[in-house]
Order: sequence, then C-alpha cells, then structure tokens
Amino acid sequence: MCGLALFGVFGDPAGGRAKAPGAEWAIAIAILAVVCAVLLLFGGRGGLSVRAAVYGTIAGILFGLSAALTKPTIEYLHAGSAHASAAWVAREPAEDEAPTIEQNAPE
Repeated sequence: MCGLALFGVFGDPAGGRAKAPGAEWAIAIAILAVVCAVLLLFGGRGGLSVRAAVYGTIAGILFGLSAALTKPTIEYLHAGSAHASAAWVAREPAEDEAPTIEQNAPE
C-alpha cells in the first residue's frame, strides 16, 4: 500500500507520451536493472519470508517493465503483422549520439 501511495503522489500517473525517446527507455531499464540486482544481492540473504518478498518485488518490477514494452507491440499487431514489423526503425544518429532503434507511435 505504501508503494502504491508513493507512486500516486510522485509518479504522476496521468496520460503520458505515445512515443518515448530511446534514451529515456535505456535510462529507465538501467535503473530498474540496478534496483533488481541490489534487491537480489542483499535481499536473498534473509530468511524465507524475506526472500519471498524480495523475489516477488523483483518479479513485479520486471512484469511492469515487460507490460510497458509489450503494449505498443500488441497495438501494432492488431493493425497487422506488416505494420508491426515496420514500426521498429533504425535512426541515423547525430554526431554526438549513438545509433538507436525506435518504435514509431501507433496511428
């Protein structure tokens, strides 16, 4: 309940953007990977109930991430498989950027 309340206050669960930049996704995934690794490293040393809570928390974090990444793909598949495969495009980087692969917003 406390985590849900914190998300409601600080997470601003309002309508978001249809297309988030790849760099923002990379940052979010990196942060979540570090959080999960720390939880796994330190939480796995406790008793059975602590380990169950830690593993459940990690599973919830990863499930939320997979849902966020799956939703646009499913929307493309509803539009057709050709549309879904055409949605992922490689973008030419600017001089100071790394190459990226982005997903176009569904129409």
